[in-house]
Amino acid sequence: HTMFWRIQARYKQKLTPTTEIKLLAAFGEDKIEFYLGSIYFTLDTYPLSGRAELSQKLFKGVTANVGIDLMWTPYQVNAQLPAPSPPGQPSGGPFGSNPPIAASESGSNYLPGTYVDLELAPWKGARIVPGVRLDYTKVTGRWDLAPRVIMRQDVGPTFPRTTLKGGVGVFYQPPQPQDSDPVFGQLGLHSERAIQYSLGAEREITKYLEVSVEGFYKQLDSLIITQSGNSGIGWVYGLETLIRYKPDKHFFGWIAYTLSQSLRKDTPDAPTRTAPFDQTHILTILGTLSPWARLGSGCAVSSRD
Repeated sequence: HTMFWRIQARYKQKLTPTTEIKLLAAFGEDKIEFYLGSIYFTLDTYPLSGRAELSQKLFKGVTANVGIDLMWTPYQVNAQLPAPSPPGQPSGGPFGSNPPIAASESGSNYLPGTYVDLELAPWKGARIVPGVRLDYTKVTGRWDLAPRVIMRQDVGPTFPRTTLKGGVGVFYQPPQPQDSDPVFGQLGLHSERAIQYSLGAEREITKYLEVSVEGFYKQLDSLIITQSGNSGIGWVYGLETLIRYKPDKHFFGWIAYTLSQSLRKDTPDAPTRTAPFDQTHILTILGTLSPWARLGSGCAVSSRD
């Protein structure tokens, strides 16, 4: 069983005609529960996060955004699992033949970060956003530097608009509480890394309807492998198609379909395998009706295979 919920609030205010401040605060819960006979694993986290961003228009076609992110996450881990095999020894089987041991741990993790990016419009119909993030993780005791850039270019000055888009960037994911657990996890871990590439196009069909097609590729390294540290590597590639109805007085929604493949290697010399949580097909349908519309408020449906 997995579950999450969030509540958040946003505030935006123009300080001057060229300066704007944005504030965001959020609180919620993430829960994972797994039971199989006497074997179990549960994880509860309660992330509290905040963001402050200052946008300043420097001159025509150039806007700078500077922000600070703060996240504090208390957690509780409870588990009764077969003891992990010592490094260099094979596992005891699918669910392990080693006698199970129980462990419980609570604590908290904090992840402060900062970022800066520039919104550039060097010519008509273009938008280029280079940026960089710097994040600190308590569990690893390390700072992760992540540069990235996205680009958009309108083709043709009038309706129906066609837009080419693309991007490349570095992204990090810190170890989860169960990864660094002193009994079942490992010490000395660092963040997993992904280099992501995307290229696609958007096309307006009507005033409110547009279609988007985007291909993506992710190159993964420093993946956390049980009893092997950050030895894993991987790849994710696929194609996403989106049909979106732009907001009018009463309705907003979209239909998205993603076809993807996620592959992993425990070490660079190990055989390639499909990732445990690979989702080849993802279909998402979302719609929202205005509270003043006669038929109701809204719904969302997601199907995964």
